[in-house]
Amino acid sequence: NIYLGETFSSYICVHNSSGQAAKDVTLKADLQTNSLRIPLCGNQADLTARDLDPGQTLDEVIHHE
Repeated sequence: NIYLGETFSSYICVHNSSGQAAKDVTLKADLQTNSLRIPLCGNQADLTARDLDPGQTLDEVIHHE
């Protein structure tokens, strides 16, 4: 649960554990309520696709107050 006045924080990690490159990887996270969707990361300005070679990770720390 998230309560009013508390900061929501989360660490997101996408890891390519395969033996092949993953192409055009993007990371997007939204906080959703009954009536509202709030983008936390991955909005159109920073939604740049990238390739992840085997063993590489894509990391993001997100916060919302």
